[in-house]
Amino acid sequence: MLPQGAHHNLNSQVLRVHGGDPLLLLQPVWGCSCPEGWLKFYCSCYYITTEQKSWNESRHDCLARKADLVIKNSQEEQVFLTTFDQCIWIGLTDGETEGIWKWVDGTALTTAYWWWSEPDSEVGEEDCAMMYGGVQHIPLNAWNDWV
Repeated sequence: MLPQGAHHNLNSQVLRVHGGDPLLLLQPVWGCSCPEGWLKFYCSCYYITTEQKSWNESRHDCLARKADLVIKNSQEEQVFLTTFDQCIWIGLTDGETEGIWKWVDGTALTTAYWWWSEPDSEVGEEDCAMMYGGVQHIPLNAWNDWV
């Protein structure tokens, strides 16, 4: 459950610019660099902001930075992203067809890390996905659907 007052906005978002082949994620990568102020994990760059924005506003901000909301490509990436203390928007939505979750690049969701009993559309139509922060003890059950 989100903290009281979170409503339709989260206090952080993660943007990712992928700079290499996903198969390289398990190998040491040399020569990959990220813009100043971004974090690097393998050969992907992540930008963390604490500005409070809706999922749509966050996605627009990502696109303006030539990036997008994060698309999870591996279990290692999921574990890495649970180390942040804030809840974050991820690039997953069922806005096109209720119950059919797709990544912002149009690919189907194949591996999910939903929190127990999620997705549930508990408060009506919840089309956007977020990820709980600070859940390193249960990193593979950190997603929630949200308005």
